[in-house]
Amino acid sequence: MGKKQDIMWEQSTLWESVEKWVTKYLNSYHTLFY
Repeated sequence: MGKKQDIMWEQSTLWESVEKWVTKYLNSYHTLFY
């Protein structure tokens, strides 16, 4: 049971960092084109 929670936790932190990266990327994109 602990391992399953660890995997879910890893997925959520990975998703958070992906979301941050996408936000950063979109912000720089808007800066370039607007």
